[in-house]
Amino acid sequence: MAKPELDHFVFACGDVEASQLRFERRFDEKLHHGGAHPGRGTRNKLGGLSANSGDRVYMEILGPDFDQANPTNAFDALAEDTLFHWAVRSDDLGAIEKAAEACGFGHDGVVHGERTQTDGSKLEWRLLFLREHDAGAAVPFFIDWGRSPHPSTTLKPVAEFNAFCVETPHAEQITSLFKSIGADFDVVDSSVSRLALTLETHGDEHVFATQSPFPLGLS
Repeated sequence: MAKPELDHFVFACGDVEASQLRFERRFDEKLHHGGAHPGRGTRNKLGGLSANSGDRVYMEILGPDFDQANPTNAFDALAEDTLFHWAVRSDDLGAIEKAAEACGFGHDGVVHGERTQTDGSKLEWRLLFLREHDAGAAVPFFIDWGRSPHPSTTLKPVAEFNAFCVETPHAEQITSLFKSIGADFDVVDSSVSRLALTLETHGDEHVFATQSPFPLGLS
């Protein structure tokens, strides 16, 4: 298994188009059209993030897709443009499953995801969500892009990725999992749960943090 890496940050909102406009005004950059997630009631917009490390990282604005029969209402109570969850990329979700079980996490197995891109091609991926814990969005979800090209390869950067930190009362369990899979992420033991992401655009620093109550994350 290759070393798991940071993949993307999820911002949740109740209106994708409105959120896109707010981010574009804040960054003075245009976000990219993503697509719909059939059966999940969601759609997204994307923005590439440049990193000094050369990591492939991007941001996702996720919200309801009102063109689907059952658009999600999971984000209705959120403040606008909320940092909601984060994803870690791995080429061996089976190994992640076993490591997670050994560290006391549960899961429902790997699930398949897909969306059609603007050029008509299909982007496919596999996801693993960990359960049976009280850490909420402090625990990332895991993604394997398989043979699909990583979204960052076609996304123009809209901001520079500077820093990301996880603060949580469950740091010991999460750090234990990361060590067991060879991952290296900044997790701080804290009485309050918080995700904090720092981006930079045109010399201006933007700090995004999770709202209260702390989100449970995607599932």
